[in-house]
Amino acid sequence: MPVRIGKMEGAGPYYGIPLAELPEIEWSPEEELEIERYCTKILKNISESGDDMTPMERFRATLAGEPRDRLLVESWFYIVYAVRSLDAFADAMKPIDCYRYPKLYLKAHLANFARYPVDVFVMGPMTYAEEIWGSDAVFLETGNPEAVGSKPIKTMADLEDIEVADPLVHSMVPQYLWAAKELRKIFAKYGIDKVLPMEMCFCTGGDGTALAQMMGYNQFLKAVRKEPDLAKRCVEIASDWSIKFGTAVMTIGKPDFAFM
Repeated sequence: MPVRIGKMEGAGPYYGIPLAELPEIEWSPEEELEIERYCTKILKNISESGDDMTPMERFRATLAGEPRDRLLVESWFYIVYAVRSLDAFADAMKPIDCYRYPKLYLKAHLANFARYPVDVFVMGPMTYAEEIWGSDAVFLETGNPEAVGSKPIKTMADLEDIEVADPLVHSMVPQYLWAAKELRKIFAKYGIDKVLPMEMCFCTGGDGTALAQMMGYNQFLKAVRKEPDLAKRCVEIASDWSIKFGTAVMTIGKPDFAFM
């Protein structure tokens, strides 16, 4: 059964490479210093916050329903905003640079969370599976990659013999997992993993994928009323993808929690 991957226009050099074939990320001495500075600042923000709990303690107390010093605060800056911290709002670096090059993606996020001391380090998503159902897609200079043209699923016949993509192999997911593995190493090296929770993303879920990537909003909502079996089948297949994606995120990226 074929995995239907559309053309991704403008992708970077690591696009489409399976995770097993991506090399270890290497940093120059200058980059090592840069990362050390960001991590030191993140730790300084936490130690000088004046709070009674570290973000990790607050996070665990929140999950356990135990007393905490205040509400847990997170913010989803995404790549689009995180890159602004990397270039000091010069509007020189573009989001597309971070989508193409995972090292820039990591630097942008480290710089951003060094600048803004929130309680959760959120790894902004790199992909919403824009092209894994057969749609063509394009990298945007200032935003997330986006599907172009009509959606690929219109009838039950379009779902015959379709195989769910492998997040370890297809699309931009291997790059996302690659960056997450490296971030975990950085967190462990500087002890950030002990005091700051990390969050990842495996959006958009079964219904969201059927709506946004497989059929399109209008066609899916029409199918809910007029062809419910088609809508249900799309959600079932999309849910299989979401489970695969989420499992890869949790087992390889090892975040403290993930957003779907």
